[in-house]
Amino acid sequence: MLKKQYHLIAKYGLTNFLLKKIIKIKFLILVKFFFKSSDKKKWEKLKDKYLGERVFLIGNGPSLNKTPLYLIQDEYIMCFNRFHLMYERLNWKPTFYTIVDNLLLKDVANEFHEIEPYSKYIFLPKIHPVGDKVFKIFNIREKIFWLKHKFFGWGFSSNLPSVYGGGSVIYEGFQILKYLGFKEIIL
Repeated sequence: MLKKQYHLIAKYGLTNFLLKKIIKIKFLILVKFFFKSSDKKKWEKLKDKYLGERVFLIGNGPSLNKTPLYLIQDEYIMCFNRFHLMYERLNWKPTFYTIVDNLLLKDVANEFHEIEPYSKYIFLPKIHPVGDKVFKIFNIREKIFWLKHKFFGWGFSSNLPSVYGGGSVIYEGFQILKYLGFKEIIL
């Protein structure tokens, strides 16, 4: 353990190493303080709600311009990030919406009125791992289900609202959809 810490100091420098440790401590304190048992109870109502169903995950790449998205109109669909910019070109709206990037969350806050009315469930981190209090940006809304990021370790969580980050919002999306009981997840 100490060897790893020494390696990180050598790699990032002492100042950056200490800043990363302070951010971790701040995140852990904020999560402990702001995550309520009512959040967990709200999540329990979603457990296996869509057992055996299928869902489509739609990203935001340029291939969307060549994809016949109208074919999935009557399906369960999860979209991410700024997908709402595509709404005017579609004959459907996503059932589920997820954003976890802290910088994007701040940008989308001003556009949230374009997402909230159309999605049945919206999944956001309550406290972002960099320490941002996302729940203050979006306030408390019935459709929002707050994610609780695990700061230590890695894996695939089936104990939501706790999720592991995986470098892409789709990783959190997989954990959410598995918790909801979806049998078939189509990308």
